[in-house]
Parts: sequence; structure tokens; C-alpha cells
Amino acid sequence: MNNAWRYLIGSVVTVVSLVLMIWGGFKGSESGDGDSPYYMLSTISMTIFMLGISILYWATQKKDKSKSKVKNTENEEDEEEDEE
Repeated sequence: MNNAWRYLIGSVVTVVSLVLMIWGGFKGSESGDGDSPYYMLSTISMTIFMLGISILYWATQKKDKSKSKVKNTENEEDEEEDEE
């Protein structure tokens, strides 16, 4: 269930920021002003978009500590056998 929340939050952040980025770009060009605050909205939305992508990437990562513990104990046993 924890990963489901990460997917949901990442998806919402990504979609909302993408919409704001596109809307800010269109409104900025529509105003004809090169210093329009809509361009700043678009730039900030780009940063938030990258955050959303990072959250989605984080959600896809599997945390399987049990396998790493098994591998560590196997490596320790192999090292002990090599020392003998």
C-alpha cells in the first residue's frame, strides 16, 4: 500500500506541474511580454515536474533487505571458509 501512495502522489505532482508548465508557456507567449510572470510559473513547474518524476522513480525501487542480509551472511561464510 505504501508504494501505491508514492505512485499516486508522483502521478498527481507530475500531471499538475505539466499542465501548469504548458499553461504558463501559452499565457506568457499570449501576453507578448518577455518578462511575463507566466514564464516564471512555467519555470517553477518544470522543477516541480522533475520532483514528480523523482517520486515516481522512487516508487519503482524495491526495498528487499532480506535478500541483502542473506547475501551478506553467505559472503561472510565464504570468507571464513577461505581463511581456513
